Amino acid sequence: MRIQPPRLKSFFLAGGIILVFILSLLWGRYPRSGFLSPFALKYDPVAWSLFWNLRFPRSLMALLLGAVLGAGGTVLQTVLGNPLVEPGLLGVSQGAAFGAALAILLAGSLSWLLPFSAAFFGLGGLTLSWLLARRIRYGGSILRLVLAGVVVSAFFSSGLGILKYLADPLSQLPEITFWLMGGLMGADWDAVLRTWPPVLVLLFLLLSVRWRINLLALDDRSAFSLGSRPGRERVTPGADYRLNGSPSFCRNHDPGQEAGPMTPVFPDPAVEIRNLGFAWPGAEKPLFENLSLTIPRGKTTCLIGSNGSGKTSLLELILGWRSPQKGQVFLEGRPAGNIPAGERGRMMALVPQNERLPFAYTVLDYVLLGRAPHMAPLAMPGQKDYNIAEESLKQAGIASLAQRKLRQLSGGEQRLVLLARALVQKPSILLLDEPANHLDPANRERVKQVLALLHDMGITLIVSSHEPGQLGSLLDYGILLKKGCPVEMGPVEEVLVSEKLSALYGIPVHIAEVKGRRVIIWGE
Repeated sequence: MRIQPPRLKSFFLAGGIILVFILSLLWGRYPRSGFLSPFALKYDPVAWSLFWNLRFPRSLMALLLGAVLGAGGTVLQTVLGNPLVEPGLLGVSQGAAFGAALAILLAGSLSWLLPFSAAFFGLGGLTLSWLLARRIRYGGSILRLVLAGVVVSAFFSSGLGILKYLADPLSQLPEITFWLMGGLMGADWDAVLRTWPPVLVLLFLLLSVRWRINLLALDDRSAFSLGSRPGRERVTPGADYRLNGSPSFCRNHDPGQEAGPMTPVFPDPAVEIRNLGFAWPGAEKPLFENLSLTIPRGKTTCLIGSNGSGKTSLLELILGWRSPQKGQVFLEGRPAGNIPAGERGRMMALVPQNERLPFAYTVLDYVLLGRAPHMAPLAMPGQKDYNIAEESLKQAGIASLAQRKLRQLSGGEQRLVLLARALVQKPSILLLDEPANHLDPANRERVKQVLALLHDMGITLIVSSHEPGQLGSLLDYGILLKKGCPVEMGPVEEVLVSEKLSALYGIPVHIAEVKGRRVIIWGE
């Protein structure tokens, strides 16, 4: 049964807006301070003229502008994943102010030029912020964009100060000041008729994509895994990574050679990597070079290695979130780069170590985002999507949390919610980055139960872990990684042995059998 979203708050909000709008038409100083009686409109021509020619168009303009500003602010905060973001942080407000002041200074009486100049420089400020953010190598994409926006805002603010200094203090400067302060004293029916068509069109477009915009509140990597292209749908800086030509330090096979014993070849693999090369910007050596391996279909394969060994990077390369400088990744026999975003989201899902949660989504709303790859760009979740989401919550054992706020959950419960979101995607390949890390024993067992269910469903599981013993008997194959090199790959019984793990981690490792389970003991 579909769980209906709460509508009472929306009803009261709409009612409050209508009430305030009506009060604004009747409140004023004529014929005395206070409310104007509606009956006076019929008998007092001055009251009718005041009501119809002044208060009504000004109130409508205030309603339209408020709707645009509210919708624009909501989208901006969602896209940047921060409820405190406003246009001033991206250079938009300061750019528009500079453009308006420049139009007043140069064209004065040409009132039609002012809004075009303000819009042009506002978009110019956003563009400059985006271009500057592409050059910043610190932090994530959103942080880069905000830092660049602060610089661009300061630049346009300085330019505005120069224009004010050059403006005529008796005519141009007051006009600039009043424009910056804003006001609706000049609003009339002509202004309303010019304003409402573009406002309604923009609001309709935003309403059409309102559900998909929620994807952009997630981390870029998570949004990408759900079939979105955050680089196109959000202003996201890109990076051009190049191999620096340093010699390889990883013994993988050269192009054209057959894989050695460390990289067995499986028939009809779920994932195949051929001669892959990848380096981080500024790195002295590539992380992966001529890396080739295959991952079997319908099995659980664990990437094992210490921190910094390349486990998460390899998952991101398989996902397609990061692009190799050379070589290719094949998903179920197809080049990953040729698979459309939506189809990739239906084929493969990601469970990250943690997720940015900027807003108080309910568990059900958050899990529903996993249906995005199965929906048209402008579609809203339907009854089928709700049913699938509820079934996934049951499979993850958290159906009772459906209406809880995601931020109110424990770390273990949030990890189960991430698994439920992946179940909703109905993938054939599931990537999991340290799924049992930092969990208490009870939640670890619940995560293992869900993974066992996925394994029995024939889903290919690719798991990264620096403590493979946490996953017990779920593992079929293991890949030992050391500084980007696959030291060995094979059945877990052959890979998870004391000597090999001791050599991998550089400390003594002992393996014992306890009630049929392999227990790894670290250290002496």
